[in-house]
Amino acid sequence: MTRMITSEAFAQLHRHQAAILETFGHAIRLVEGEPQLVQRSLSIARWTLAQQSREYQLFKRTEIFEPTIRYGSAERASQASELMWLCTGRHEALIDYVRHWTSRDVVGEWVMFKAATCELAVTLRQALAQERKDITGLLAGCARTRQLG
Repeated sequence: MTRMITSEAFAQLHRHQAAILETFGHAIRLVEGEPQLVQRSLSIARWTLAQQSREYQLFKRTEIFEPTIRYGSAERASQASELMWLCTGRHEALIDYVRHWTSRDVVGEWVMFKAATCELAVTLRQALAQERKDITGLLAGCARTRQLG
């Protein structure tokens, strides 16, 4: 079983978050353009975001939450379990956004789409910052993610 060094786990966490924020930043810049001209690029950005979010969730689950639940103290395990379900809910909200707007006429509903995209961007930034803070607290004092006390 791999034992990830905590500093590497933090580095990967930051890389995942940076990629998601970069993709969403690109989408926000696109919604300022002409709907007909950016529709395809926005579709690609939505699916890229969904894929990045899945990879991020898998990383957190396998490298942070599950090892903490399995090997950590009862207090850390409880905290990790709560965080895992909270993060899963956030991911599902993002996937719901992707599903919803994939099946809609984005150009015809541009005002609503733009508002939903901007609202999700704010929520996403706040959620990622909170996750970083929570995971930092969860792993505080641990040298490796699978060696938790």
